[in-house]
Amino acid sequence: MEPARRRIGLLGGSFDPPHLGHLTLAQDAYEGLRLDEVWFVPTFLSPHKDRSHVPPEQRVAMVTKMVAQDPRFRCCDIEVASGKSQFSVHTVEQLQRLHPDADFYWLIGADQLGALHLWKDVERLAALCQIVVFRRPGFVQQIPEAVQHLSLQQVDMHEILISSTEIRERIASGLPVYMFLHPDVNAHMEHHELYQLGT
Repeated sequence: MEPARRRIGLLGGSFDPPHLGHLTLAQDAYEGLRLDEVWFVPTFLSPHKDRSHVPPEQRVAMVTKMVAQDPRFRCCDIEVASGKSQFSVHTVEQLQRLHPDADFYWLIGADQLGALHLWKDVERLAALCQIVVFRRPGFVQQIPEAVQHLSLQQVDMHEILISSTEIRERIASGLPVYMFLHPDVNAHMEHHELYQLGT
């Protein structure tokens, strides 16, 4: 009998900074899809952004600290290690070569669904892995016509009203942010004076 294939969710993003909302999404995916693990995949630089607010190595360090105590989660630095902006399809291709015993689930937010048809080689991505869309609570989610031919799965998510943008804006305004962050991430940001927290 062949060993069971591992079911691994991939949650990509800038994580600039990572916060408790990201952990909640990972838990929702882990439970809703019955995954074996969820891997956080920080981007070196998102193909849709011209910069990040702190170096990619610091974002990897923060994600690593955030998930260190939970065996369900891990930080996968494959995109940062590449040293360049990378498309999701190329990341999955690399991971499949490195982990042929795994089935991957690429996790996206409902806000990304409308532009999914513009992603690089999205048909190839959908053939390589299961694309999963987080379903926002209280909303009937319509799959846009442009991607209805893709086999998309949906998973319920908690209502999350935390964003990395708001955290950076609160820091700039001198407002506290510790309640939105894992304690080890908050301590790391203070120690390294990231986003000017702790200065």
